[in-house]
Amino acid sequence: GDETCANCGTTASDTVKLKNCTACLLVKYCGVDCQKNHRKQHKKACKERAAELMDERLYSQGHERQEGDFCPICTLPVPSPISKNAR
Repeated sequence: GDETCANCGTTASDTVKLKNCTACLLVKYCGVDCQKNHRKQHKKACKERAAELMDERLYSQGHERQEGDFCPICTLPVPSPISKNAR
């Protein structure tokens, strides 16, 4: 599908490179001016999607915890999970 600027409708081409809204990645813009002009009507959906993306990043982190990690609340070292057959 053709990608178009969410504000002015300009279609992406060899000469026009569209950039994603970095917060939500839902829409694209041909330039900073269009992004600023479209901000008011885009803000609500953007914040909602950005929060979802942030949650996904946070929830996915717990599975790849490195040894020597520190608890963000009490700052004590987090013990590594001990497997059932650790004897």
